Amino acid sequence: MWGSRTRLPATEDELARGASRLPPWQQMILAALRARYMPPRAAPVRERSPVGRGVGGCLTRLVLVVVLLFVALASATFLFGQSLLRF
Repeated sequence: MWGSRTRLPATEDELARGASRLPPWQQMILAALRARYMPPRAAPVRERSPVGRGVGGCLTRLVLVVVLLFVALASATFLFGQSLLRF
């Protein structure tokens, strides 16, 4: 349903055995192991303009600076907060 692989029709042996006799947890493990060996699908290539790349880099740097300033403020408040409150 979710994947692009189509399931082959059941063979006579599978029909004769009926439903799988494995417990559900083993079926999930086998499905995960099968999924590991499926070839990955290629992701669609998105073209970005040079302006978009520049803005993305600028926003990334801005977020990094804001996070670092917040960490510096939090650590300064923790270390020097008592002395700053005694004005």
